Amino acid sequence: HFIITPSAINGKTTMGIYIPVDDVETHYKKSTSMNAVIIAPLTEKPYGGKDYTCQDPEGHIWSFGTYRPSRA
Repeated sequence: HFIITPSAINGKTTMGIYIPVDDVETHYKKSTSMNAVIIAPLTEKPYGGKDYTCQDPEGHIWSFGTYRPSRA
């Protein structure tokens, strides 16, 4: 097989996914209310926008935020 989950290799990962969302504050609140594993809390970035990072049950890392380079 070509795919293995991070949880199967001691939590290591070679990539992350960033998904832009319009209302990251509401997205973050929903994630935390559903007991998501938050790796980096919602933070305003010096380059613009806000984001946070969480981990899914298989160990994949996801980041959600408002920063969109094409809109900068």
